[in-house]
Amino acid sequence: FESYQLTLTNNLITREQFNTPTVSIYFNDIKEVVKNKNGSFIIRGKDPTDLIAIPAQIDNYIELENTLAQIKSISTKSSKSILQQYSTALTVLTLALMLCVYTVTNKIIVVLSGTFLIAILSWSFYEVRRSKNIDAKTKRSMWWVLIVLVSIIGVVIMKLIGVPKA
Repeated sequence: FESYQLTLTNNLITREQFNTPTVSIYFNDIKEVVKNKNGSFIIRGKDPTDLIAIPAQIDNYIELENTLAQIKSISTKSSKSILQQYSTALTVLTLALMLCVYTVTNKIIVVLSGTFLIAILSWSFYEVRRSKNIDAKTKRSMWWVLIVLVSIIGVVIMKLIGVPKA
C-alpha cells in the first residue's frame, strides 16, 4: 500500500500502485461506490475490470468520502457475485474434485471431476490474468496453474484409456 496513489481530477478517478496496471474510471462511468464495514471503499465502473479498492487508511479520508458522495451516492451493501459469496465452498469443491481425479478409479467420476476442475482452474487463471487489481508477481505465479491443468488432463486421459500404474 505504500505505493498506492489515488488521483481525482474534474471527471476522472485514477488508482496507481506499484506492479499493478493503472485503473482510471470516468465519473459518469461509475456504477456504484460501496463503503465496507471496515471503512474501505470499492468503486465499480461499467466494465467488470474497472474496479478501484480504496483502503480505509488513506490520507484525507473524510474529504475523499465527501467527494465520492458528490460523484455517486455511497451504498453500504455491495452487490457481490455468487462466486464471491461462496468462495470458501468453491475452494473446498476444487480440492474435492482434485482428490477425485487423482484417487478415484471410476471413469465417469474421473471425467466429470476432471471436466469441472479444468473449467474452474481455467476460469480462475483467466480472471487473475485480466484483473487490474492483482500485482504482477501473483499474475506470474498463475502460470503454474497451467502445469496443474496439464497434469489433470494427463491423469484423466490415462484413467480413461486404462494405462496401468507403474
